Formats: sequence, structure tokens, C-alpha cells
Amino acid sequence: MLSRTRPVGERFSLKKSSFDVSLFAPFHYLGTQSGTAALCIALRIARQMRSDVDNPEVLMPAYTCPDVISACITAGVTPVLIDFAPDTCHMSLDELSLKCHANTVAIIAINFLGIPERIDQIRSLLNNKKTLIIEDSAQGFPRSDKENYWKGDLVTLSFGRGKPLGLFNGGAVLSRQEELLKMADAFLSSSSKLSEFSYRIKHRVFNMLMSPLGYGLLTRLPGMTFGETVYKPLEKCEHINPTINEYLSARVKDFEQRRVELYDLYNKRLEQLNLSILGSGHSLYEYLRIPVLLPNQSIRNACLEKMDLIGLGATAMYKKILTEFDDIPIDLGDAPYPNASLLAQRLITLPLHQDVSEQDIDEMMAVIEAEVKNAHSLDK
Repeated sequence: MLSRTRPVGERFSLKKSSFDVSLFAPFHYLGTQSGTAALCIALRIARQMRSDVDNPEVLMPAYTCPDVISACITAGVTPVLIDFAPDTCHMSLDELSLKCHANTVAIIAINFLGIPERIDQIRSLLNNKKTLIIEDSAQGFPRSDKENYWKGDLVTLSFGRGKPLGLFNGGAVLSRQEELLKMADAFLSSSSKLSEFSYRIKHRVFNMLMSPLGYGLLTRLPGMTFGETVYKPLEKCEHINPTINEYLSARVKDFEQRRVELYDLYNKRLEQLNLSILGSGHSLYEYLRIPVLLPNQSIRNACLEKMDLIGLGATAMYKKILTEFDDIPIDLGDAPYPNASLLAQRLITLPLHQDVSEQDIDEMMAVIEAEVKNAHSLDK
């Protein structure tokens, strides 16, 4: 079987409307060509606000997308990695407190698959230090109550493939303080050209490939590395193309109206297996995928292999912590990050989009149950 369902990605209608400046109210909006560029701009703002610091450092999680490192390199700041609290995707508050010092110009708080970081607690650790909290929300977007969902000094978004508001390209920096975004003008070049015809063709092809047959064929083409996590350098930061802004307005409104009715079903099935959704307790419909920590790496890998054969769209996300990427061009040290490593080894993510059926979920749970039981029998 080629594929039953894909890991992520929503088919969507391509509609235009005039860009609404209040779209992200009460936040002010600055569009960029990508989410990585948005993060780079936010880091440059943080660096400019602390121009007195000769060697600016940025605290960030040890397990995240290597694009975050790319943004740091282009912004000219040094990334300092932080381990996680046990069995969570939240940075260790103790380690944050220990590593935050006079050279720390920003803390990157990652919204992981729709699970926000503990920004209020991080802010209390700063004790009025002049350190910006940058909320990287590329994987999280609220369907309501934007004012209370985002809590960072700067918020960065991505509209790339596989993100909540996927438009193939584009990103944004948000802030409640408009003067912060005005500082970014010197860091951005003019927007790249965009052919309306080619963009519409790309959208049509995308929707076709989001079908089970289309996605299955795509992922099994020789040499295809669809979804593989690799380091990608960021060469420059550009304004978002105005055409993307026009599509974005309609995309946000459609996104806010749609609900995914699968969370409760996943939650119920996992509880029957004495497992739980990572970060459960957050808003019901904000997850991009369903993240679950399985007992160990062996069980996780076995589940992934079985689900891939059936075509159920499970993934392992980044698979390793940042120090284990051979293609990152800077030295991140060799310190151990045990909790981040365990997360990378045990995490499985399950699809949460309009094509997932109850039968799909039942089959995923059957695979997990069988592999957990098999592991227990081997241990006896």
C-alpha cells in the first residue's frame, strides 16, 4: 500500500482578499519570506537592543529544528543549548536560570507542535533583565484568542509547507510594540517576485499530492527525501511577497472556522494504553500533530516501521538533538542533554488533519499496543 494518510498538511482553497492590518490584533505584523527569516529578524532586533554586548548569546532548546541555528548564524548571535525538563518538551527552568547572564540577549521559546513554552515562568526568571523572549510559533497558531495565546516580546510565524497556515512560503514577526518591528527595516531587502500563474499551479499540485495516492507516490520516488530534517543556511531576509499577504488573510479566516474533531478520540485510545498526549491539557484544537512519548526508542522505531508499511503517517520529527547534526557548520559543543535525547528517541507523532479516520486511529493504537506488549514479553 502506498499511503493511507500523510503526516501533516491541509488541502485548502486558494482565495484572495485585501490584507487586513488587524488580522493579528492586538499584535503588529511584519511579513518576511520565510519563518527562518522571521526568526533571524527577531534575533537581529534583540541584538540591536543590546548593542552594548560584544558577544551576544541566545538560549534555545537542544532539541528543535536546525533552521533555528541557521537564523542564529545569519543574525550573528551564538546559540546556547538548554536541556528539557524530564518527559516534556519544555526547557529546564533551572538550566535557563543558570545559563542566562549579561551576554544573553534573547531566549527562543519554541511552541512545539502547538504546545506553548512556559513563557510566564521564563519571564519571572529574568528578574527584569534586558533579555527579549522570542516565541517561535511556527508550529502553533490559535483558532481564537490570539491576545492570550502568544506571550513573547516577539512572536515568529511560518507559512511554509506543513505549518498550520501552510502557503508554501512566507513568515511573520509579531509584536505588541510597533516600535520593535520598525527596527527591522534595516535588516530586510525587497520582496522576491512571485508568478501568480506558477503559484496557482503549485497549489493545485499540492492539493493533488495531499491525497493518499499522491502522497504515497511522492514519498516513494527514488532519491526523494520528503520531510527529512537537514540544516539549511539562510542567505538573506526579504519582505513577504504582497500576493502571499492577500492569500494569508483568507487563509487565517478559513483556519479559524475549521475544527479537528480527533483529539478526544486519540486521547481516549491512548489512555486505554496507559499513555497520554504530550502536553495534554492545552487548548483542544491547537495541536499540529499528536505527540506521544513511547516507553523507549526500540518500541518507537518498531511502531514507526509498522505504521509506515500500512501508510498511517506517523513520524519521529527531528530524530536527534542539535549536537548530533553533522551538517550544522558551527560547534555546538558535546555536552550531554539527557532529557532532550530521550525525547528525540521516544517521540512519535501521529497525524491530525481532515483525512484521518477513526479506523486509522484504531490501527495506530493496535500497532502501539502490540509493540508495547511484545517488548514486555521479551523483558520477562
